[in-house]
Amino acid sequence: MGYYLDMKKVIVKCPECGTSIVIDSATGAILEHKKKVEKKDLDQFLEELERKKEEREQLFKQAQDEIERREEILEEKFKIAREKADEIDDLIRPFDLD
Repeated sequence: MGYYLDMKKVIVKCPECGTSIVIDSATGAILEHKKKVEKKDLDQFLEELERKKEEREQLFKQAQDEIERREEILEEKFKIAREKADEIDDLIRPFDLD
C-alpha cells in the first residue's frame, strides 16, 4: 500500500485495485474516494451500448403495454358505468308519475 503525506491530507493508494482514498489528517474523515478507471476496448463498448439500447427498448415496450392496458380498463369501466346509467333511466321514479 502506498501513501503520500500532505500537511492537510493523506492519500492512500491500493496496489491491488488502484483505488485511492484522500483522508483529512486533522479529522480522519474521508474526503475523496477514486476508483481506477478500467480501459475498455471498442468491442466491449459496443456490447454495452447494445445492451443499454435493448434495456431502453424493453422499458419503452413495457410503458406502451401499460398505457394500452390502462385504456382497456378505462373503456371497460366506462361501459359498466353506461350500463348502470341505462338501468337507472329504465326505472320508474315516483315523481315521474305526478
